[in-house]
Amino acid sequence: MHQHQQALLQLIKNKKIEKFTYRAIAKQIGVDGQPETVKYHLRELQRKNLIEMNMRENVLQVNTKGYQKKGSKIFYLPIIEKHNVADYLSNLIKS
Repeated sequence: MHQHQQALLQLIKNKKIEKFTYRAIAKQIGVDGQPETVKYHLRELQRKNLIEMNMRENVLQVNTKGYQKKGSKIFYLPIIEKHNVADYLSNLIKS
């Protein structure tokens, strides 16, 4: 994960920044004057399903889906990278 994405995740966890502008968020993570950088990395985090974001409705939070609740046997697991599962399983069976 890119260092800007890590910084954004920490910032979202620690502060309520949903009403901040991209420019203000950029200043918070040390890329002052680069709002497009913030916008890009927020969209990447959203694409990876690590955050929930709707800036028009002031929603910006870490996605808690995937964390198993006590007593639950099912949990959500986001796919971050594509892998060929069939090859992996066939190699696993051969071992």
